Amino acid sequence: MDYAFLPEKIRNFLATAKPGESALCVLRGSGGFSGEPGESYVAAYPDMLFLFGKSFGDNDFINRKVDYAEDAPEISLSREKFSGTLELGLADGKLKMKLSSLEAENCANLLKRFGIDTKPQAETPDKPETDSPPDLLTALAACMKHIAASDNEVAEPELRLIDSVCQGSRTVLELADSYFRRYSFNEILEQIKLDEQQKLCFLANLYELAMSDGMLRSAEQRLINEFVRIEEIAPEKAGTVREVLLIKNQLSVLNPYIGDKT
Repeated sequence: MDYAFLPEKIRNFLATAKPGESALCVLRGSGGFSGEPGESYVAAYPDMLFLFGKSFGDNDFINRKVDYAEDAPEISLSREKFSGTLELGLADGKLKMKLSSLEAENCANLLKRFGIDTKPQAETPDKPETDSPPDLLTALAACMKHIAASDNEVAEPELRLIDSVCQGSRTVLELADSYFRRYSFNEILEQIKLDEQQKLCFLANLYELAMSDGMLRSAEQRLINEFVRIEEIAPEKAGTVREVLLIKNQLSVLNPYIGDKT
């Protein structure tokens, strides 16, 4: 099984739990289970599901096995224009998993294979405070949350930067978190239109956050590259922004005591 987006811990777990078997479908949620900030994943096999979740800022995943025969889970999927919600009815309650439109399509194909109805449910999934596109400050903060969560290790400096971008407004922070949980990185960008100055402002803030913990990881760089591609920013301009931020964060050249263990 080769699902590059899966965290290494989950890939190793599945390789041990199901050696030599490939999952029928692996889904990545937009946020944690039941609307909590964080991460969620479902790996579906012919005889069981594996659920993995962790809260925003936690290091370890909580995993759960759901056996079709023993647990008899009730599964349903509701669809919206840009997203979907997978609902799992378990013996001890219900879990909801917010999905991007692409993940919802993958989920629908899996459910049809098991003969499960995929028509929209009567219940309306939780929505942000508004159905209109986010304002640019909210969109930036939501995108920064995706960058921060992409490496499975959210650092305290990243959280402070996001709060700073929200300018101390609890309303903006909560709305950004709502968009982060409901929409993928690309879906947020699809809802906004930026001029050239705004594109560079976005890019600088995304790089600033990605470098704030002292490292620019590949998962963070991939999302930033996607932003550059979608917004059609010239490679020379993107490279200049990156180099300036790299230089800005190399404070060791100014402080002779950084790295001194004595």
